[in-house]
Amino acid sequence: MAIDPTGKFAYVANEVDNNVSGYRIGSNGALIPIPGSPFAAGSFPLSVAVDAKAKFVYVANQVGNNVSAYSIGSGEALTPVPGSPFATGIGPFSVTLDPTAKFAYVVNEGSDNVSAHRIGSDGGLTSVPGSPFAAGSDPHKMVVDPAGRFAYVANEASKNVSAYGIGPNGGLTPIPGSPFLAGIGPYAVAVDPTGNFVYVANKGVPH
Repeated sequence: MAIDPTGKFAYVANEVDNNVSGYRIGSNGALIPIPGSPFAAGSFPLSVAVDAKAKFVYVANQVGNNVSAYSIGSGEALTPVPGSPFATGIGPFSVTLDPTAKFAYVVNEGSDNVSAHRIGSDGGLTSVPGSPFAAGSDPHKMVVDPAGRFAYVANEASKNVSAYGIGPNGGLTPIPGSPFLAGIGPYAVAVDPTGNFVYVANKGVPH
């Protein structure tokens, strides 16, 4: 599930129904379905993200090996952007956007890497040079720090976290010492608002 930066809309990826539900958030917090919701996605959508400018929505489709991209229309409906869906690696598990709304990153569980894309003015995705970038074994979730300088990926099977510096073109360069050990089955990762600390949730039993 993802909430847009303005706090007005919420989106949910429905993996079995192959679609995305969109809601307006009411003044009391209640969710009101957006006209036209749910919106068709690819095969087995697992993750949804909204860009920092609240213009586009992206959905990682695990079985489809691609990402569906939508623009948020004036009528609140989601409209596929030209070229959508966009190819990724094998088994995309999650999609993460950087805070500048310039880049989209897709963690590919099946190919143990991260696909990096530049976000175009129309919301389309273009692979950045060097993409995809190697991760650990069975990667799941990724986070970008608030300043858009660093990225972290939780690798469940290899019990560690890959850390990268983000280049000006969106490319990922491993930080010295990466990957860093975590607990058993690291599954999700988060960075605090100051960008000083990284936290990893360990599932307990890797696949």
